[in-house]
Amino acid sequence: MPPPSPYDQGVLNRRLASLLVTAAAAGLLATGCGSSASEQAAAVRVDDRTVSRSDFEDTLEFVAENDDFRNALQFGQELTGASTGSQNAFPQSLVGEVASLEVQTLIVAHALEENGLEVTDNDRDAADSSISSVLPEGADALPDSMRDGFLEYLAGIELLVGEFGEQGFNDVMVETFQDADISVSSRYGSWDSDEFAVVPPPGPAPAAGADTSAPELAPG
Repeated sequence: MPPPSPYDQGVLNRRLASLLVTAAAAGLLATGCGSSASEQAAAVRVDDRTVSRSDFEDTLEFVAENDDFRNALQFGQELTGASTGSQNAFPQSLVGEVASLEVQTLIVAHALEENGLEVTDNDRDAADSSISSVLPEGADALPDSMRDGFLEYLAGIELLVGEFGEQGFNDVMVETFQDADISVSSRYGSWDSDEFAVVPPPGPAPAAGADTSAPELAPG
């Protein structure tokens, strides 16, 4: 399988097209990273970085309900009406896309650390301006649990492309994906290490906040 191109998808602007959906795809969205969430409460884990189930579901709900943002990310193309609440469920295709984005956000953070690169306030401001092209309020429109991680993700992509060039960025991302220990809660799907994407489980996903037992993280 040839390395995925980082600019196959159009999102927010040409930079946000990076790493979306099928490993060519995008935001942590968003993400809350850190070791405070236990593995059993995690939706996604990349090495020692995690996204909690609550943060993931906040992001999922935001993406499902915000048409402009979802369309900019080219997520949920077959979505006919996202619904929330205990009696409804999100389409599994959308859950997989958002879970893939969460993985990719953590991968970008890992790539920055491995290459000794640090996102600056100016980098974050530039990323905020990109978000403003879709959401007039910029990053302030994002859920609290998603805002910082998504800014870091977008700024990190720009920083890595500036450091390595577009093909070099793609090579770094492929290598980081291949070297990372990636796990996804079976509630949201499983990691496909060939496609660099989360494959959703069959059937509809439980609505955000639904009370289910916390499944184990399944390695890809």
